[in-house]
Amino acid sequence: MFEKYVEFARSILEKKENEEIRKLVEEIEDLSNKAKKMLEDESEDVGDLIDIGPKIRENLRKILELVLSKEAFELARCLAVLNDGIAKDVAKEVYSQMFKSYPTLIDELTSMNILTERTLTLRFNEVAKEVFEDLEERDFHKLAIEYYEKLTDSFENRSYLAYHCLKAGEIDRAFELFMDTANKLYGRHPCIGTLIEVGEKLIKHMKDDDTRCRIIGTLGNLYLMSKKYNEAETNYRTVLNYYSKKIKEDPKYAKFVAGVLNNLGNLYFAKGELEKAESTYIECLRMKMDMNDEDGVVSILLSLADLYMAKEDYDNAEKCFHDALRIELRKSKEDRSKMTNVASIVNNLGFLYSRKGDLERAERFYKEAIRLYSELSKDNPEMLSNLTTVLSNLSSLYMSSGNIDEAMKVLEVIKEHWDAIPPDVKATFYLNLAKGLENRGDAKAAEFYLKAGALGFMIFRNYGITAVNFMHCLDKAEQLGDDKLKGDAKLIKSAIMKVYYGVKSGLPEVSSYGKRGEILVKAQKGEVVNIEINDEVDMVVYVLANELAMQR
Repeated sequence: MFEKYVEFARSILEKKENEEIRKLVEEIEDLSNKAKKMLEDESEDVGDLIDIGPKIRENLRKILELVLSKEAFELARCLAVLNDGIAKDVAKEVYSQMFKSYPTLIDELTSMNILTERTLTLRFNEVAKEVFEDLEERDFHKLAIEYYEKLTDSFENRSYLAYHCLKAGEIDRAFELFMDTANKLYGRHPCIGTLIEVGEKLIKHMKDDDTRCRIIGTLGNLYLMSKKYNEAETNYRTVLNYYSKKIKEDPKYAKFVAGVLNNLGNLYFAKGELEKAESTYIECLRMKMDMNDEDGVVSILLSLADLYMAKEDYDNAEKCFHDALRIELRKSKEDRSKMTNVASIVNNLGFLYSRKGDLERAERFYKEAIRLYSELSKDNPEMLSNLTTVLSNLSSLYMSSGNIDEAMKVLEVIKEHWDAIPPDVKATFYLNLAKGLENRGDAKAAEFYLKAGALGFMIFRNYGITAVNFMHCLDKAEQLGDDKLKGDAKLIKSAIMKVYYGVKSGLPEVSSYGKRGEILVKAQKGEVVNIEINDEVDMVVYVLANELAMQR
């Protein structure tokens, strides 16, 4: 239970032997043995067992105070509040202002294995981080705010910034960061856990019931994204009860009731409770119609269409899409911005007809969506990403129907807008290109299967979205590639299984592999590796190498 604490204490003693440290280490060993015996004997004295952890950490704190200079100890306390994987350059810029001999102090901390220095980051020893986190102060979080403000803007960094604003007492800023970041997320994301922690603590700071409900509802969305369905439903029901009472006092709350019903529909849809989702969406649709909220009506019609697609009820899905299309076409006569929605619905109808097997109508609707997005992109370059999505759909349609030459022609058009291609479309592009090249007997197919697999995995890892079947793509790369590429694909696939799916065996013995495979093999052995990131495959290797090194 406490073996890692004992191991860390012993490692410190080996580096800095003295009698006082030895006694503290022996106390830690005795406490650990006592805990182990209590567990083996199934002791009922739970209180004593709970007290052992803090006592061990207190002894470790005393050891660290003995082996470190006062400045190094204080720097470690400051850094411990940061998320692991500390950006070296940014940390140096921020913390050098407070610690004038910062490089020397970092060397002191790394020499005691409290920090591990990598090419771009610093990583805390897990046990040391726990000890120093017990000693956090509000001012440390103020420094952390400065650190995260200097990092590249991302959902993850904004989430950490919200957390440290909260801990530093900057409640209003923490609230704004929480709401803004949470409302921009889609799909699973590594930062959701941090945002949930921030949101749950923010509720206690809010005195206004409407604001508290905004946070509770937003937490419901985060729980839904992280597939914590019971928690999501509890939050949605709490907010729904509040708004249902408020609507009796003020009709403006009707839009909030409808919003929660929409979210509940999404929840039931995600859980696979399709009948409950359908009835909830329909209840929401009635409210939107009563409020004469045509934008809301279109949104719910599209949700219902997606639901019917999932049920393979294509007739009802088609009706919902066409009802939404009629509204948007009518409104587009006065508001040209509605043409964006028109193009999206036309694309969705192309997908519906593709699913129905009506390939002729699917092609016709895809081509119409391409025409619409081409027109829209002349005034709004952001529409190019939508254009490439529809082109990708058309290429997939041709590929699945065996019309390889037409599919390859469409892929050439997509390449003209390369910088605008979203990651999921790029993964599909690589896959379709690989299929086309394989059909033509071109050896380059393996390279593009590898790219499709690598990018598909990164999209799944970061967002929980399955753009392509990345394991199938890696299998195809291994099947079709030359010896080195086969080896790289096999090692990448095995590293994914080891790091993300809990496979306990090491990487397999591979007779031949390239530079990427070599990096993974070295990382598993604990060797320091450097990799120049030029494409998606290099990025996956970089991520996996770091994860393999951390597992040692």
